[in-house]
This record gives sequence, structure tokens and C-alpha cells, in this order.
Amino acid sequence: MGTLLSIVTIGSYLSTSPIMDEAHNFFMECNLITNEAQFLVDALPNVETAEVERLSRQLDAIKVILTAMDDPLSTASDLEELICYVDSLLAPLDGFLSNPPLAPHTHIPRRHTGNRGRPEYELDLDRAILLHDLGNPWPDIAVAMGVSRSTLYNHMEKRGFSTARKEYSQLTDDELDELVSEISLAHPFAGITIVMGHLESRQVHASLNRTRDAWNHHKIRTAGHRTPIAIFELSREMAIQRGYWTGDNGDDLQTAADSLYGYDGDAPHPPAADRQDEPECSSEEPAGIEAEREAGICINDDEELEYAREQMGDFDFGRDDENWGIDVYCEAVVLLSSRIETTE
Repeated sequence: MGTLLSIVTIGSYLSTSPIMDEAHNFFMECNLITNEAQFLVDALPNVETAEVERLSRQLDAIKVILTAMDDPLSTASDLEELICYVDSLLAPLDGFLSNPPLAPHTHIPRRHTGNRGRPEYELDLDRAILLHDLGNPWPDIAVAMGVSRSTLYNHMEKRGFSTARKEYSQLTDDELDELVSEISLAHPFAGITIVMGHLESRQVHASLNRTRDAWNHHKIRTAGHRTPIAIFELSREMAIQRGYWTGDNGDDLQTAADSLYGYDGDAPHPPAADRQDEPECSSEEPAGIEAEREAGICINDDEELEYAREQMGDFDFGRDDENWGIDVYCEAVVLLSSRIETTE
């Protein structure tokens, strides 16, 4: 981490230099690449092999350039520290490439059916149906469970489960628009997939295109794909099948209830120049207007508010400026400031 800060420090130093040379651009690019590599290292083994190969090649190139670099603003110790940091990122990435994780299907239990050929997979089809009911498509479910789509379909067919699409409900466009508008008004932050879920709960099955059209006809809408629960359950299934699901649900309530929970005593402090202007925090709430102001809390008392109302007179605060009230607010601030200056 110290070396990463060194990269940023060197880049910041170069950015203030009167000459913006190639070394500056190189160190800035190094910062971006090493940040991305560190994120990938922290995510191992849940990474894409192609991404690991790409970043490994980039880090190798950075190391070669640093080794042969001759920059007057960079000391030999700085460059050596950067090379060591690049090596610390390369080691786990190269280890991943040398010993890649097993294929997802190797974690799936099998059973012998007595027939010729390989043993049959034992798939949790009830789990697959639950994932599908949450809004995940069958191809994504097959990937999460570590099998091909055809394998999942074959298992579903043997158990008598259908993967075919349900028949669409017979609704006119106006009827569907009315239902979607009702749902969107009750759930203004719901995305298209959540709206479709509400329709399904009412035994209404409509196509994605028709539901999207009806959803777009309603003014209260937002972007959305799958519910957070659907995304979590799908990624959880993928982690279980690939063998890196820990089952750790995080800290218990007693630990999280500690007043210092989440506080990092070793974290860097803000610069002194930033801290000296901040109001001092007290363990007790300040009592009274003057005490609040001394503590850095700016609050107007009732007399000041009444004085402002008198100065504004019959100003129409509620008028529609067709700009969400921004123009009215700015006009009120300017008018009040000018009248206060005049009276004083």
C-alpha cells in the first residue's frame, strides 16, 4: 500500500512540475493499472482468467520500463520500491494462472445410474426453480450451477419441470398500462423487473417488451434489472458451485453494536490544514443558540426567522418557476440579502 501511495505521490509531484513529460503520464497510468490489479488480487479466485492474463502482461511491461527508467525526478530507491510493489501484485496473479481453479462442474455431486457413460449430475432443481422465480433467466442459472443450458434443461425435463415460457395473459394495452401505472405509483423506485414481479403476483404474465412499453408510458420510473435478492442468490449459487462460498454472514449483532465498530485507529488523518477549520465536536449536545453557534452549528432562532419574513414581505415563495423552485430560491436569497444590507 505504501508503494501505491508512492506512485500517487510521484505523479502528484510531476503534475506540479513545469514540464509535463512522459514520466508523468507513465506514473499516472501505472497508478490506474496497479489499482485495477490490486482489486483483482483481492477478488481471487472469483476472477476471469482473461482479465488476469491482461493485467499480468501490463504489470510485466511496467516492471521492464521501471527497470530501465532514467528519470531525474525519480530516485533509485523510489523506482526499486515500485518494482517490489509490482512484483507483489504479479506473484498472486501468476500463481492463479499456474494453478487455475477447477472447472465449475467438478464441485457438483454425481451419482451412478447403472447406465453406460459418466455418472449423472445431481442438480438441485428446486433451487434452480427458485432462482428462476426470482427473475433470473435459465441460461444464467445454468452458468451459476456450473452446467450447460442443455444439461439443465434435460434434468428439468426428466423431473417433469417445464422450462417453456408461460402463456401470456390476454390484456389490452390500456389495461396493462393501467396496472403498471398503479404498481409504479405504489413503488416509485421499482425497475422494470420488479414491476413484472408485481404483475406475476397478480397472476398477470406479460412479455418484457409489452411491460417495458407500459412502464415507459408512466412518468414515475427508474432504471432497474433484477432485484437485489435475485442477484445475491444467483451469485451465492455460483460461489457455492465454484467452492469459494465461505458461509460467513458477517459480524454478529453484539459485535456490530459496539460504539467503535468500524473505526480504524490506524487510518490516515486529514491534513492539518483541513482539520483546523473544522468545529470541535463535544461529547454533549450544546445548550442554547449561542452554544450551538460556538460549536459550529449554524441555526437561526425564531426572532431571526420572523425578521426575515418581515423583510421578504409578500414575496410569493410558492409560485411555479418551472425549474423545481430553484429560481424562486435564488431570487429569495438575493432579495433578502439586499434588504438586510439596506436596513443595516
